[in-house]
Amino acid sequence: MMRNTLLGIACLGWLAVNGCTVPGDTTKLGAATGGIIGAGVGALVGSQTATPAGGLIVGGLAGSAAGAAVGNALEAHEEQLRRQDEA
Repeated sequence: MMRNTLLGIACLGWLAVNGCTVPGDTTKLGAATGGIIGAGVGALVGSQTATPAGGLIVGGLAGSAAGAAVGNALEAHEEQLRRQDEA
């Protein structure tokens, strides 16, 4: 029950931050979100292998990189749509 509550609070926080971005922040937001999710997943996986700190670090770094890549791709797509609307 507590886990679901924390997950719900985290999702609402993410939505609040995501809804208040300006153009150009998508990459940063993706990196931050990916880092948080990656760190959490990494810590969970690491706790199963008796190295939660290592999993947290590796998961956070991998999540940040993946999140930044996705955010950058979304930003490029948004820019392309903006250019089409102007034409």
